[in-house]
Amino acid sequence: MPFWSSSNPNSGDSPDDSDPINDLIEKSKPILEKLTFSSFMGYCSAVSAKKIGKSVAFIVGLSFIGLQSLAHMGYIAVDWKKVEKSAMDLIDTVSTRLSHRFIVMRNSCMIFVDLNMVDNFLLVLLRCAY
Repeated sequence: MPFWSSSNPNSGDSPDDSDPINDLIEKSKPILEKLTFSSFMGYCSAVSAKKIGKSVAFIVGLSFIGLQSLAHMGYIAVDWKKVEKSAMDLIDTVSTRLSHRFIVMRNSCMIFVDLNMVDNFLLVLLRCAY
């Protein structure tokens, strides 16, 4: 019941339970609560990923500046070709693994679409909503 409706038993007004909007809201409350919670959790995940990404970028940049400063002052000698080769090997490994996972996910989505399960999924979703 909305907070603005009169719930005072002495007022003589009884709440109208046959309102179709209120019925729709009551039926869709579980789904709306789940969507709201999911949206909140997605937002929190995005904010934390952004903060972690900024922190990692800051640390990598600071490390590079520190190494370059020490190399410039003559304290250390950095073989940048070797660093580049190691970094490229790491990037290639990660990109290969990610592309393999992407292909697997794409294939599973195509199976889902090919089996015409999207229509069935939407029907089940609508049945749960009402």
